[in-house]
Amino acid sequence: MIPTFADYFAALPEILLLILASGILLVDLFLRPDQRNITYLLTQFACCCVRW
Repeated sequence: MIPTFADYFAALPEILLLILASGILLVDLFLRPDQRNITYLLTQFACCCVRW
């Protein structure tokens, strides 16, 4: 049986959160300590995206 989009629809929020969290960690790796507010804003954006 070939999986379809409907099979993955229930896990879509978790998959999106994993992708966004990985991106945030990569961005945070290259930020200076005085730029940590960008990490906070990206984290809030990720939470809003997954909240639906």
